[in-house]
Amino acid sequence: MDQDKYEKMKRRAMASKQRAYQRSLANQRSKPNYVMMDCLKEIRFSNKSGSHVGCVRISSANTLKHELRKFEICYALAKKGHKFITEAIFEPSGKRADVVCLDKAVIYEVLCSETKEQCLAKTESYPDIFEIRTVDANVEWNNKLIE
Repeated sequence: MDQDKYEKMKRRAMASKQRAYQRSLANQRSKPNYVMMDCLKEIRFSNKSGSHVGCVRISSANTLKHELRKFEICYALAKKGHKFITEAIFEPSGKRADVVCLDKAVIYEVLCSETKEQCLAKTESYPDIFEIRTVDANVEWNNKLIE
């Protein structure tokens, strides 16, 4: 076999391996644990410990209606088997999200006394990996509010 054919075969084999590797990465990224790890990389370390995943943390700075809606979101997520963190703090902005669903990479922001515009301003500094959904605390609860 001459040298040109050998080099061409080598390049094709390398290109094939690279394509297979990229497919493998794409497949892994679609799995919940991989998404969860990407989400946790964006959250301040003190919020990452296993004891906080699945726990509902409350803040007396919020209204009772706000905290109850946060609980309803967490309860619905837990029933569906999703992992979540409440009051997650993002690095480096220091902004705090109400509920973060780790295996769907979704942030749920509860609107009670703040407007959608105020919420949008707050969420502009959230990491791009997350989809942001707002949930109104002033309407009757329905599981469709988080879908």
